[in-house]
Amino acid sequence: MSEVGDTNTRLIVADTAQVQPIAAAYRDVEWPLFAEREREIAGSLGWRLDRKRARGASYYSGMLDAADGHSDVGVSTADGDVAEVRVNLCNFSREHARKDLLSIRKDMAASVTLVLGEPSGKQDGNVHWELENRGRLWIKALKATVLLQVLHPRYVDIERAEERLGIPSDRIPGTGDESDYL
Repeated sequence: MSEVGDTNTRLIVADTAQVQPIAAAYRDVEWPLFAEREREIAGSLGWRLDRKRARGASYYSGMLDAADGHSDVGVSTADGDVAEVRVNLCNFSREHARKDLLSIRKDMAASVTLVLGEPSGKQDGNVHWELENRGRLWIKALKATVLLQVLHPRYVDIERAEERLGIPSDRIPGTGDESDYL
């Protein structure tokens, strides 16, 4: 873990060596990934359960413990199996410069590349890997964090279809003229 800034606004960043086992674990999962198996993976990664919810769970990964103890891993489930895993790779703060987040994204992508090989694609500077298990792993810079995201193959199929149709990734369905895409 590294820190940038003063004690009030320091940017806490996951150690890239901690990110690699996460990429390897989700590279090797078999879909569907049931909640029980997800809990085993979380345990093997050293994650501590924060809260179990009706449609998922949240965990403390230990990577960002210096960032005031907020859970930093979210697992969403649908129809009894894992739909998405979201791992924050730095603490949430809108006070940090965008260039810091872009630098972190670059470092994290380089770390994952050591495990998964070269990225399969790029969108708005964010990179993804198509996994042999048909899932997809992303490294994304959002407005206030850098995220490692793993998606179930059924959601990746939707992303792939939208990409083929040229549908923008930031489109919010039902909020504008969609005739160009449909």
